[in-house]
Amino acid sequence: MKLTLKEAVDNFRKQWNWIADETLQQKRKVEKDEYFDSHRIDAQDRPLNECHLCEFTRKCMDKCMDCPICWGGKIGTCLNKDAWNDHKGLFVRFIRSNYYIKAANLARKIANLPLKEKYREEYENAID
Repeated sequence: MKLTLKEAVDNFRKQWNWIADETLQQKRKVEKDEYFDSHRIDAQDRPLNECHLCEFTRKCMDKCMDCPICWGGKIGTCLNKDAWNDHKGLFVRFIRSNYYIKAANLARKIANLPLKEKYREEYENAID
């Protein structure tokens, strides 16, 4: 599957907002794969790592570092914040959260993370 930057970012945000909403509604942490299950998207049609941004950066050499989302921290990936293998990225924090309200808050935070500066103009100029 080949995604444009706009498609990848919009789908990423839609997925994580859905996860946040469903987590609060169901009063349990809802996982990424449940989004695709609920939308009847078969496994072979799902993006890499069940993430539209991973799918978008598939073509890039430094996949994680080319993620268009600004995850924060010195390393700034979904898995790592300030050092490689520190496992303090927001996605890891979501995975490890045991309380559904905390998971929903993290999912919403992930959905609303800003774009990295180098991707903003391309995103804003994209045609729907």
